[in-house]
Amino acid sequence: MGNIVIRHYLGDQAGRKPDPRLHRFVMLGPPNHEAYLASVAADNALFQLITGQPGQQLGRQWEHLQEHLATPSFEFGVIAGGRGAERGYNPFMPGDNDGVVSVASTRLAGAADFAVLPALHTFMMNDAKVREYTLRFLQHGYFVSPERKQPIAK
Repeated sequence: MGNIVIRHYLGDQAGRKPDPRLHRFVMLGPPNHEAYLASVAADNALFQLITGQPGQQLGRQWEHLQEHLATPSFEFGVIAGGRGAERGYNPFMPGDNDGVVSVASTRLAGAADFAVLPALHTFMMNDAKVREYTLRFLQHGYFVSPERKQPIAK
C-alpha cells in the first residue's frame, strides 16, 4: 500500500512548499479507487483480523480515505498487473486484474504513462519487466518510449 502512503503524505502536505525530493513516482498495482476485494470481504472476520482498519479503508470506507489522498503534482506512472484481457488472474473479480487489484481501479487521472504487465499483485515488485519499466520511467518519464506513452487524461 505504498501508493496510498505517498498519496496520503502528499495530501497532508497540501498548501505547503512541495517536497523537493519528489519529482517522479511509479505506482505498482495501486488501488487508486475502491478495492473490490476489500469491499466484498469487509464483513469477513479473518479479513478484518489480517488487514485491520487499512483493509476497511480500501473497501467500504474508501470515500473517507480518498478525502486525504492527493494526486501527485509531479510526473507519475502506473503499472497495473493483468492479463490484458476481459478476465484477469482472479476469476472471482470482474474485469482484468492482478489477482488482488483490478486494472480499472489502478487508473489515476493525470498519470504521465500507464502500462499493464502480466504480473501477479504480490510478486509485481520482483518481476523483471516491472523493474525495467520502473527504472526507465524514473530516469526518462516513460515506460517504453516517448512515442508509446499512454497517459491518463486529467
